[in-house]
Amino acid sequence: MLASLRHRFSTYFSVFNHFTHQIPMMRALYILSIPLMHLLMRLKITPNQATTLSNFLALVGLFFLLLPVSPWIFAVFWSLALSCDMCDGMIARLTHQSTPNGAFYDHMTDHIKLLLFFLAISIKYPSIDIQILAFLSSTFFLFYAVLSEKSTTLELQLFSKFPELDTPTPSAAPTAPLSPLKKFKQWIMPCIFLIHGHTVFLLIPAAFGSYSTRITLLIFLVSVFVNSRYVLEKCIKLNRQLFSLPGTPSIL
Repeated sequence: MLASLRHRFSTYFSVFNHFTHQIPMMRALYILSIPLMHLLMRLKITPNQATTLSNFLALVGLFFLLLPVSPWIFAVFWSLALSCDMCDGMIARLTHQSTPNGAFYDHMTDHIKLLLFFLAISIKYPSIDIQILAFLSSTFFLFYAVLSEKSTTLELQLFSKFPELDTPTPSAAPTAPLSPLKKFKQWIMPCIFLIHGHTVFLLIPAAFGSYSTRITLLIFLVSVFVNSRYVLEKCIKLNRQLFSLPGTPSIL
């Protein structure tokens, strides 16, 4: 029985998003989404249908966010939408139904959900500072999304022309064990400041009052700025590397 459970969980971990190794919170959210993934697979829900279900639940949650009802209703629907959004990728990888069109549909609707969230927050709290924070958050997020796509494109171009660059480098010499404080910092920093699927979950506190909205939007804005700077530097480095290698035409 233990061997069966170990094999099953190793199968699940193999289809988790690769960011789960960087973000412990993502790993926890993926594990919590496993029962829902089983239910969707038993109902023969395809990955694209799971994405559509996630979009529908998110729209229902945003509808309740605008109504004078308990914010927990929004939190429930928004959390279910996030779980379905995680399940679509796992289902696609488990059933070998991953397609570029499906990935594009998933990522594009994720961006739309975030933009609609910022719009709903601006309507719910008609305060000029909250509206400015929501506008800046949505604008910088779109900038970050464009940079991320450009970074992915440059990586694909680089590795397609020079496959040897995609080979893993030898591991470095073992380092000294980290202190508990540094371990906690390595755990908490990506959870807060690395933009990915769990970021949608971290927006839930914005529904619980104007003060929590300001704090949530400020944290999101800082994290988007930090990630945008990192991806921009990565794009510049990849671009220089791509056009400085032999056999690559000059950008000039």
